[in-house]
Amino acid sequence: MLRYLFRPFAYLGIQHPSGTMRWLNWWIPLILAAGSIAFLYKLAPSVNLYAADGLMLKLLGFVQSLPGFYVAALAALATFNQPGLDVLMPGKPPVARIIYNGSPVSTELTRRRFLCLMFSYLTAISFLLTLALVATTSLAKPLLECLARMDVPYVVGTLRWGACLILLAALFQMLSVTFYGLFYIGERMHTPDT
Repeated sequence: MLRYLFRPFAYLGIQHPSGTMRWLNWWIPLILAAGSIAFLYKLAPSVNLYAADGLMLKLLGFVQSLPGFYVAALAALATFNQPGLDVLMPGKPPVARIIYNGSPVSTELTRRRFLCLMFSYLTAISFLLTLALVATTSLAKPLLECLARMDVPYVVGTLRWGACLILLAALFQMLSVTFYGLFYIGERMHTPDT
């Protein structure tokens, strides 16, 4: 039963020989997150990460509006009646593992399946990132105060910046995949394959 709940994350298992998916899903977001952390750390301690009017609260305001957009895009892609969406992607198509008759099977992706996997993942990650930002902004102050009373400054700093790195990496991954999806829907899907 749990495998059905985690199926939106099947997008992360898509493989393409060009390595595009690895860069798009992992390297670009991690590089941007690490660069952002280095920049924010340079500004520390004046950086307001978790308190009222802090960076995480501002990101929450942005991220919480995205699930509706992603659900609408997913519904449009799943139901849009255009035959070009149901052909294999040009060149060497990306491959995903799907569950067919209860067994995992590798299959080459059509444009529709690729985009549906992408926007399904984006919907799920936007929900989870919203919940993580709500939890972080709500619990950060009491947790950091509790740890400060325990006199473990390295743990406080590591937790503070580690959580920030994870949240920013998830945000940059979501943005990276979103921009690729917008490129694909807006331009690549309408470009002739030959």
